[in-house]
Amino acid sequence: MAHGEFKNRVIRRHTDLIQEHCFGRCALSQETKHPASHTDGQAHAPDCRARIFHSKSPAEVWEVFQEYRTASTPRVGQVPAAVRRPDAPS
Repeated sequence: MAHGEFKNRVIRRHTDLIQEHCFGRCALSQETKHPASHTDGQAHAPDCRARIFHSKSPAEVWEVFQEYRTASTPRVGQVPAAVRRPDAPS
């Protein structure tokens, strides 16, 4: 299992535990904080966190998180923008 897949499983498990043990506004609050804390270093992290914190439901939080996580995952042979030289071709 790739590191990204494992991390997704862990985050999803924590989200499930939050849903199981927290209710209402507390659950939504915890469910927005947890995925948002895992956006550091991802492409467009500030935009992702803003959308996560404006989400209205746990399902929307997860959808936004996955959307940005997928966009931030480098493809085979692709160099992440954060480590690419500014003068290098994309």
